[in-house]
Parts: sequence; C-alpha cells; structure tokens
Amino acid sequence: MTAVPVVGVAAWFPVSPFAHALGLVALPALYWPILFVTLLGYVILTQFVKKWLLRMGNL
Repeated sequence: MTAVPVVGVAAWFPVSPFAHALGLVALPALYWPILFVTLLGYVILTQFVKKWLLRMGNL
C-alpha cells in the first residue's frame, strides 16, 4: 500500500520545483509507456510461470 505513494512522489520529484536544486531533470515522455509495457509483461509472465509451476507440483 505504501509503494504507490512512494512511487508517485519519486515520479513527481523531477518535475517539481525542487528538481533544479536537486539536479534532477524530467524523464523523456517515452519512458512511461516503455515502463508500463515492461511491468505489464513482467506481471503476465510471472502469472504464466506460477500457473505452470502449480500444475507441475500436482502431478
């Protein structure tokens, strides 16, 4: 539950008023769709592997 606010704050920092003082720059716009596709692929792959391993254990 706390991961979502932490990620939100971390994503906001590069575009916040504090960014320049901290030496941060905004990420390229293409970063977010690539991150989303990567995470979605990870979730799908782990679900397939989990189901496969559960089936293998029930033999």
